[in-house]
Amino acid sequence: MMIETGFRRYFTKAWLGACWFLLSTLLFAGVAGERPAGKEQEGLQPPWPYVELDTEQVRKLGHWGYYEKGCAYGAFYALLAPLQEAVGKPYTGIPAHMMTFGRGGIVDEGDLCGSLLGALAAINLITGDDYEVLAEALLTYYRETPLPTDQSNAYARDREFLVDEYHTTEEIEPTVAGSVACRISRRTWMRTARERRRSPARQERCARLTGDVAAHAAKLLNQWAAEKE
Repeated sequence: MMIETGFRRYFTKAWLGACWFLLSTLLFAGVAGERPAGKEQEGLQPPWPYVELDTEQVRKLGHWGYYEKGCAYGAFYALLAPLQEAVGKPYTGIPAHMMTFGRGGIVDEGDLCGSLLGALAAINLITGDDYEVLAEALLTYYRETPLPTDQSNAYARDREFLVDEYHTTEEIEPTVAGSVACRISRRTWMRTARERRRSPARQERCARLTGDVAAHAAKLLNQWAAEKE
């Protein structure tokens, strides 16, 4: 009798467990059918609404952002903040702080320059399928252009950037990186300028470069948007 009661109890638990497993599977399948893993919420798929950006405002914001939280944050913030103000959603749902991981070529590893990382992240959000063409144009600009630009040097000299205190307002000698890697770009400039990695001039060089990269990204986005009209 005790064996029979125990068997019934075991069978009841097993049957209930099987029913719960089947119900959970069906419910999960229903949810997955409505929204597969990785599917964007409605209204978040790029391309996103865009308004023409003031490239010089973006340049100054990028320089300021570098002082706040590094190169990747600076470039991303410089492109994101004006769109948050002018467009609102979905840009207001994106925290610029998410890009601080890219500082120094990702935790100072010196890989892809953080200014490129931040700018490319913003371009990808905005343009969707057109991302690759703009990304290649920005990478080429970084590899082949003497940076920082004359415009950034002038802003610093005349104290027209947004920071209160500068690492230095002296002229920063521009160099052509020939690479998109932070470590190569930085070393090339350090050899030319005969500066140390921790010097105020090196830090200011990266701040101005961040503004320049963000400004060129804004220029590319403005051209892209004009061609879409």
